[in-house]
Amino acid sequence: SSAWGLGNGENGLFEARNDLAQVQPITAAPVLGSQPSGGVLVYFGTGSYLTAVDVSSTDEQSFYAIWDKPSTIGTVTKSTLVEQSITSQITKGSQKTNADGTSTTFDFNLRTTSTNAVDYAGGKRGWYIDLVSQSGESGERILSAAQLFRDKILFLTAIPSSDSCRPGGDSWLMQMDLQSGAASSGRTFDVNRDNKIDDKDLVKTLSASGVKSTVGMSKGVVEMDTSSKISVAEVNGLNGSIMSVGMGGGDDVVDNEIGKPILKYWQQLQ
Repeated sequence: SSAWGLGNGENGLFEARNDLAQVQPITAAPVLGSQPSGGVLVYFGTGSYLTAVDVSSTDEQSFYAIWDKPSTIGTVTKSTLVEQSITSQITKGSQKTNADGTSTTFDFNLRTTSTNAVDYAGGKRGWYIDLVSQSGESGERILSAAQLFRDKILFLTAIPSSDSCRPGGDSWLMQMDLQSGAASSGRTFDVNRDNKIDDKDLVKTLSASGVKSTVGMSKGVVEMDTSSKISVAEVNGLNGSIMSVGMGGGDDVVDNEIGKPILKYWQQLQ
């Protein structure tokens, strides 16, 4: 009979702590993606919304991609991860001038993120991004599993509200490069709602990495059909409303019409 034992030399792969050394709880299941050099990248977010105390928590939470490297034993340290960051937030209704002289009006609140490279050959073991809002919001966290979406990782954040005039809270739908976590130079979201994914959806020279929910805080399970290059994300708010946003399937998508809805986040109340 075969003997069973603990992997990784009986060491934990990684311990999630924020910049204040506070332990970051993980309450959503991790997902696995391939790494070109072998092994897998383990994707997960941190945060909890299980107790009354969690509602008002402002502890900094993060999203991580950790390389479980073949034939390597030991616990991955945060110093071996490359940090990505939220670099700006663009207000709905803001405009930009396109190369052809036309203007784009952004129909969502948007986020941009950094584009730092991850040198896996040089010893890096993954990447992370802290959920630090550029508009002063605090308490952002991740409560549902991420989803692999072609060459991107897709995840939904939650910002609970303790304000009785704004029950529920807010959410951001984030879409980042699988291997590095960098913002994409391709087209990710149809931010002007013209039913196309093209250069007019870029924020300066990069795609938006995040779209804020227009239906408040959301939490859900992803259903996916990858039969088309173009998809529509449907985010269900806790109030029963639905936000739809077109998404590009990869960096090669240019001027393609948006097709049938193939991605849905369904509400799951705790």
